[in-house]
Amino acid sequence: RRQELKESLPEDEKRGDNIKKIALRFGDGRSGQRGFSADQPLSVLFNWVDAIFEIEREIVILTTMNGKQTFSWDDENSNEITLEEAGLGKMTAFRVTIKKDEEDAAAENDKESSS
Repeated sequence: RRQELKESLPEDEKRGDNIKKIALRFGDGRSGQRGFSADQPLSVLFNWVDAIFEIEREIVILTTMNGKQTFSWDDENSNEITLEEAGLGKMTAFRVTIKKDEEDAAAENDKESSS
């Protein structure tokens, strides 16, 4: 699947009026930057994270650095709205985090309550 996602990614857009430069920052210190046409669907960002950074798109949470906007794969609009419609600026940086599943959260709560 990852190879298919990689092949389906649009060109890294370098210049143009209708380009959104997207930067990613990961908790482990990795980062990435790429240009996308503003009319690309928001889902292309999740495909990029999955294909290039090898984190399953279904568990990724993208949060703008100022914390005002958060997007995840299972948001009802993530596959429908474009980068423009999502309100992203010409340059937008996202913090990339991983969704904790309920088992992980419960295990963490158990650890905290036992210490």
